[in-house]
Amino acid sequence: MTSNEAVRARVEVAMAGQGSAIRVSDVLVMAIVRQVIEALGVEGPYDEGAVPLPVRRMEEQLQASRELIVGQTARAAGRVQALDALAVAARRYRKAVDRGKGKKAARANLFDAVAALTGTPGAPRSPKE
Repeated sequence: MTSNEAVRARVEVAMAGQGSAIRVSDVLVMAIVRQVIEALGVEGPYDEGAVPLPVRRMEEQLQASRELIVGQTARAAGRVQALDALAVAARRYRKAVDRGKGKKAARANLFDAVAALTGTPGAPRSPKE
């Protein structure tokens, strides 16, 4: 079994649970193998000029997909952090209400967490608070 066949078999097995097996092209397999080799820092047995143009194009598409995934993951991580901060502020506000102390400060922190989550600037506080 060649390395391309091994990669194709793995991808088909992984995707078979989602319906029928997905046929993976040789170009995609070669691009994936080249990127894995590059990521491992292992030199390939060929020079750059020997890489077919379709493989280079597929590598560019894979790189663009990777960059998109990284960007979306960072965005989602930021949202999760904001939700965590909101949950902490809500918990502290509930405890302050239960104790009857520090309600104003806890409420202000809760509003700040909501503003951070929604991306809107917080309302200016009055001097009385």
